[in-house]
Amino acid sequence: SNTVTIPLPESLRAMNEGYVSVNFEGSYNNFDSEVNVDCGIGSIDANIARTKEASGDNVFSGYINGEGVDVGSLINNNKLLGSLDLNAGYSVRFPKKGTPELDVNGKVLNAELLGTQINVVNLDGKMKENLFKGKLSVDDNVLAFDFNGLIDFENRKYPKSNFNAVIKKADLCALNLNKKDSISEISTKVYVNMKGFDLDNLEGVVKI
Repeated sequence: SNTVTIPLPESLRAMNEGYVSVNFEGSYNNFDSEVNVDCGIGSIDANIARTKEASGDNVFSGYINGEGVDVGSLINNNKLLGSLDLNAGYSVRFPKKGTPELDVNGKVLNAELLGTQINVVNLDGKMKENLFKGKLSVDDNVLAFDFNGLIDFENRKYPKSNFNAVIKKADLCALNLNKKDSISEISTKVYVNMKGFDLDNLEGVVKI
């Protein structure tokens, strides 16, 4: 018998050996499924449901739970990110015309960022190509901030930013951003409402 070998992409080789379980119910256009993965980069349980609407839009929705997911190995950048736990609900719309839209609401727990563990990251927002609108917050002893607003680069010449950001605490030493000073913390409030990209077309307000 012939053996067929399918090489994995470099980013997936960290998975090593693992276990994958899939339960599927429904038709191609309308289904509900459960996916369980346990491998060298962590454990993931996900629900994936697909609905094809009368408009022709395809909507995928469900949840994803992860434990000890080694994101750093997946993106080949362990200095930036390590492992994390996550719990999130999502909905992805693929319109008949236009670009996909992602709605996500969830938490990232016990995330390793820049060699430091961050306990809680909350995300509630809408994302599509070159756009984010929503809320992002981090609540930890070394980093705590709240972001609420819009960053829109859909118009490359005149991108829009309209948001409030409150940095309650950022311990630059603990985050390995400033190792020269053991006491190096910042806190600030930022309000931005502007259009444009460079000094020739920039207009709006920035308050710090």
